[in-house]
Amino acid sequence: MNRILITYPLYDFFTDIFLCTVEGCILIELMNRLYGKIQKYRKTAYTLFALAVLSMLVFTHWIFPSYGCTYLVVPASFLLLPFYPGSRRKKALFSFCLATVNLLYLLALNDITNVLPKLSLALFYLLLYHIGLWALLFLCLKLCRQISTDIPLRLLLLLFAIPLCTLVASPILLIFLSSAIDTDRTLSSLLHFVLQLLFLSINLLTFELYRRFSLFTVKETEYALLSSQTRLQEQHYRELEENFKEISSIRHDMKNHFRTAALLYENNQKEELLQYVSDITGKLEETEVLIHTGNSHLDSILNLKLKELKRAGITCVSELAVPSGLILPFSDMVVIFGNLLDNAKAALLSESGADKRLTFSILYQSTSLFIHIENPAPSLTEVPPLGTGLKNVSRTVQKYNGTIEISLHNGNYIANLLLYGVESNKNP
Repeated sequence: MNRILITYPLYDFFTDIFLCTVEGCILIELMNRLYGKIQKYRKTAYTLFALAVLSMLVFTHWIFPSYGCTYLVVPASFLLLPFYPGSRRKKALFSFCLATVNLLYLLALNDITNVLPKLSLALFYLLLYHIGLWALLFLCLKLCRQISTDIPLRLLLLLFAIPLCTLVASPILLIFLSSAIDTDRTLSSLLHFVLQLLFLSINLLTFELYRRFSLFTVKETEYALLSSQTRLQEQHYRELEENFKEISSIRHDMKNHFRTAALLYENNQKEELLQYVSDITGKLEETEVLIHTGNSHLDSILNLKLKELKRAGITCVSELAVPSGLILPFSDMVVIFGNLLDNAKAALLSESGADKRLTFSILYQSTSLFIHIENPAPSLTEVPPLGTGLKNVSRTVQKYNGTIEISLHNGNYIANLLLYGVESNKNP
């Protein structure tokens, strides 16, 4: 019996070190998910954290040989914050939440010890504290995600108010319950324990709320950018369509041009004649028609993009079966065909030595529109994440309950789109 009393504090100390080490690893993983991994001075940061925890354990065990104050591990982890990337606002919020969760958990643990029979084993309370805190930290890991986007200040202040209110309310309720039920300490502790669990749940909800607010902010920002891009593209293509119509009328008025040229020649106005012929020739070259479907919107977009591809040295092979009366909003055409062809052009220009060939087809049948684009991409080993343009295409395809499939096959990047419910007032 005497032997147990002599060796137990040392055993308690090393057990406490092991438990705090596990707890520290969980806290580091949690911070990695919240803020991203430490990029610089990682070893220095972890060494500083380990020394701080070890110093506190030695100090507390020296003062309290039978009970280590291991709840200081969470505050000690805040020494790592300057080494982590990310905004100070985000760090301040989650540090405050973790400190509040830690304190509320200690108050709840105190309520449990008031209800349970008195035990002389410090190790029991030590294990109870650590196991419970691990469960809370693992729950935080499950709730949180690594999101780099900052949320607006008004939402951040709203989330700050959650742990602040629970932190203020907890001791007030403890005093109130202690005075209201002064005859039954067990009942008072049970009621306060239930309230602490409620406050803990509310604080843990802060992690999920931040994640959802971040996703909302990302989508809102992305939607604003995509909407702005779409408006600019639509305006640009409408201007091009007007120019296309204007200069196309020149092609149908060649008689007048020949008469004007003949008149200038008869009047021996050679310089004016050369300038006139040069102007008309330039305009006709600008309006060279590579594709003609009869749909002015679709023709203007495709001809513009195919000319850009031609100037970039890219060969296009096309197959079109589209009615001239295709009823598809001009803005949707801009988003789908503009972004798909821009994406293919950028991919082909980035491939050195690859065959600069683009194959695309647009087929219409029974209110369904099928779009296929294929280009060589030998450097790709897997389908890359969708960029801003293709995300906008995907959003537009969803309006028609359609599908978009991106794949790699035999070194080719392939995009297949299928839109349903596309009406037409003419047959292809």
